Amino acid sequence: MKSNKKICAIIVLIGLLQIAFSGCADQEAKEVIKPVKTQVAALEKESEKMSMSGNIKPSKTVKVAFKVAGVIESMSISEGDIVQKGQPVASLDSHEYMLGAMAAGSQYESLRLKASSEIPSMVNQAKSQMDLMEKRYERVKRLYEKDAIPRDKFDEVEAALVVIENKYQQALDAQDIFDSQLEQARAMSELAQSKLQDTTVYSPIDGTVIKKISEAGETTGSGYPVVVLGDINEVDVEIGVADSQLENFSMGQRVDVHVYGIEKDYKGKVFEISKIADANTRTFPVKIRLENLNLEMKPGMIAKVEAEFGSVDSIFIPMEAVIKGADKPYVFVLDSEKSTVQKRIVEVGKVFDSRIQIISGIDEGEEVIVEGQYKLVEGDKVSLEGSDK
Repeated sequence: MKSNKKICAIIVLIGLLQIAFSGCADQEAKEVIKPVKTQVAALEKESEKMSMSGNIKPSKTVKVAFKVAGVIESMSISEGDIVQKGQPVASLDSHEYMLGAMAAGSQYESLRLKASSEIPSMVNQAKSQMDLMEKRYERVKRLYEKDAIPRDKFDEVEAALVVIENKYQQALDAQDIFDSQLEQARAMSELAQSKLQDTTVYSPIDGTVIKKISEAGETTGSGYPVVVLGDINEVDVEIGVADSQLENFSMGQRVDVHVYGIEKDYKGKVFEISKIADANTRTFPVKIRLENLNLEMKPGMIAKVEAEFGSVDSIFIPMEAVIKGADKPYVFVLDSEKSTVQKRIVEVGKVFDSRIQIISGIDEGEEVIVEGQYKLVEGDKVSLEGSDK
């Protein structure tokens, strides 16, 4: 009986040993080596950039208006048209101004003819009479001094000379007054001609028609804009900058500009920094000046401005390498001797495109898991598929 018990005990022991060895074998069989890709942490320099959007505007905007009032007869442009300096833009009904110019011209011509004939004749006649009377006076005076004629005869001639001299002076004064009237008539004629010419307005710049304010048939007043023109040989991108970021911009600073719609990149420079914030957005307008040689950029297009204002020396890794933990972000770092991974809590900084700054938690030269990290836990064995050195 005891012998049977011993045999049973031996059988059970052998079974337990087999189970134990089988468990170890299963555990070894279950050990998984996970493939990963790493990147060596290195100290690098990244440029700090600021990106914001803005609208393209003409570098110069001109509101064109008539100097005189009237009914618009024609608008010879449309929105978007390219115009040259001196090109007619719009015209008024000029009939009344033409009549006014003709009347003023006739008045001036009449006075001019009179000034060239009647007035000089009157002055010459008065001068001749005075010269004649002066000779007579001298003759009578000599006779009077010799007691050849009575006193009353001398007084009579002397009084007549005064009358003739006064007439001559009146003729000279009349000529001065007439000359003044002639000058006034000339000015009125020129003014009437100027008003007639002002019934057509011309483009003061080479540019583009930004907006038509008025149409043919409408009545417009003096100085009221009828069309807005813009110079787009150079254009401005206007962006709104917060007061905390305004110090990052300076006059003449070079920036990169991408224009949507035509999908082209340009180099521009800061042309104007406003000292007054916009009342609605509470941002400060900053203008970027661009050359528009082929006139590809149009007013109203949207552009992205990217300005570089400094650099950062730090460790940078791909953003996807950082895993968002319950409390703090972390990464996995390779222990090359054991071919295992360690979990590291990291402090992250600024984002630069697809990379993020690591302020602390990783040392220069360590290998950070950048692919396969989402399947890892602390202490996992791994194999390298490739690495970014």
